[in-house]
This record gives sequence, C-alpha cells and structure tokens, in this order.
Amino acid sequence: MTIAFSSKKRRPLTLLEITIGLFLTSILLVFLFGFFRQVTMENIEAAALDEKHFPMQKIEMRLSTLLSCVMDEEKGKPSSFYTLPISRSPSHQLLFCFQNEMDADPLFTGKIRALVTLEKGSLELHLLPLEDKGKTRKELLMDHVKAVTFDFFDLDGKDWSHEWTRDMASLPAMMRINITQENKEVMRFIFFLPPSEKPVVYS
Repeated sequence: MTIAFSSKKRRPLTLLEITIGLFLTSILLVFLFGFFRQVTMENIEAAALDEKHFPMQKIEMRLSTLLSCVMDEEKGKPSSFYTLPISRSPSHQLLFCFQNEMDADPLFTGKIRALVTLEKGSLELHLLPLEDKGKTRKELLMDHVKAVTFDFFDLDGKDWSHEWTRDMASLPAMMRINITQENKEVMRFIFFLPPSEKPVVYS
C-alpha cells in the first residue's frame, strides 16, 4: 500500500495582509481600552459619590432614630435637652435623654443620655447610661469636621434660636444641625422632635 503525501506548501502571508491584520487589531484594542476606561471612571465617580453621601445618610438616620425618642424631664425640673458651648471653639454640643431599645448591655437599655459633640475634627455621638456615669459608648458620625452648630425652632418666639438652655419650658419643635467640613462645605440637617404641648403656629 502506498501512502501519498501532499507536497503542497502553504502560501506565506504578504506584507499587505499583515498590515491589515495589525490595523484591525489596533482598532479592537482602542475600542476595548476606551470601554474599560469609561467603566473605571464611572466606578471611581460612584465611589466618590458614596463616600460623600454615606456619612450624610448615617447622620440623618442615626439622629432621626434617637431624636424621635427624646424624653424631657417633668415640669419644674431643669430640661435634659440643652446645648453647651465647646471651649475655645465656635462649635456647640447637644445633650439630651432618649428612650433606647433593648441592648446587649442592660446599662444602655431604657432611658439614657446622649451627647453630640466635636472632638479633634470628628463629630461623635456619646451614649451615657444614667446609672453608671463612668461608662461611655462612642460612635463616629463624621470625620474631617471643622465646626458644628445647632438651631432650634422656638415655639414662644416662633423663630429660630441658636441655643437651647436647661430653663426652656418645652422641647423645640424642630432642630437644625449645621456641619462645616474642613473643605468649608456646609451640610445642614433638619429633625423633627416629638410633639410638644404647645402647637406650632405657622404665619
């Protein structure tokens, strides 16, 4: 039996064919590079947007929960809802009591005190149990904060007040927090407090 082998040789690629192949490959690479660059830029922008808005959402959700459960003292006693200036700073800190839900630590269950303050460029929430004044739970609300101030809607004067003292007869109907960041951008949040005995009259 005889096996026949083909002696036909493959034709080598011409310079024109190689050039066309390289040209088409370069077009495909340019398209893919542009596509991946666009996806990368969108991811960077989305991450920057999340980084900016996540602290805002965190502050709004956390403080809304606490301020909706604010508890004031009985009539005739100094109010547990008030502000104090921070030493050598234009900022103020806010103190109040609220009804906390069930907690793993019994000391932080029920009525406890809260402090919103600025410490070394960080806006923090401190939770302080009434029974053990030496125990504190700290939560970071926002970094890179330069100043924080508060405004309160005064039911008696029907106007905004920049401070709230312990001798106030009732809780404010609304509260506004003004946060100035290190880049001088100002964020403002408005919170509604539990209804007071005095109705709010809008003129």
